[in-house]
Amino acid sequence: NADRMRAESANAILKTLEEPPARSVLILTAPAPGSLLPTIVSRCQGIKLAPISVDDVVKALAARKTMDDDKALFIARTCGGNLRLALDMSNSDPGEAQDRSFRFLEALAWGEEPRTYAALEQLASDRSAALLVIGGAEIWLRDVLVFGHGADGLVSQRTRMEDVEKLSSALNLDGIARTLRKIEDIREMNHRNVNMQMALVSLWREMKRSVN
Repeated sequence: NADRMRAESANAILKTLEEPPARSVLILTAPAPGSLLPTIVSRCQGIKLAPISVDDVVKALAARKTMDDDKALFIARTCGGNLRLALDMSNSDPGEAQDRSFRFLEALAWGEEPRTYAALEQLASDRSAALLVIGGAEIWLRDVLVFGHGADGLVSQRTRMEDVEKLSSALNLDGIARTLRKIEDIREMNHRNVNMQMALVSLWREMKRSVN
């Protein structure tokens, strides 16, 4: 999370990189090189980390959790290569979490305003649950995006293709891309103690703009 450093911290780490301690390895993580100061990037060796493969997620779950093979495979296919999300999903019924995230998207797109606002207010009271729900929503929207571009084989929730098609027919692809960026913003801002209710309302507004 080096991209979240304040200017003072970035300048301090820059001095360390210019004169690193002997026999030390410093590892800075960031979503993209452009999120760091150019002077920091120029003093680092870039290593790109791809999403974890389905097979590797299954192996990681098997090493850490006790669960049947079908559940592990389902989680691996729907976590988007994110092991942290996979571990979170393993603590509950993934099918139930999948349904909850789908209902969340339905409410954002078509729900009555007073009821949706009240539901978002309730969800915001449990920050961990809110992050898990929007993480599941992110998986749904990713599936809709790849389906909309004709890449049916990359849809992770293949047992729910009817619901993927329902969302695809109702949402425009540009709006989905904007909503996905908003979800990522919420996840990043969570580390800065964002007001979750305001963040969810902002996501709701963005989702409404995505409806055809």
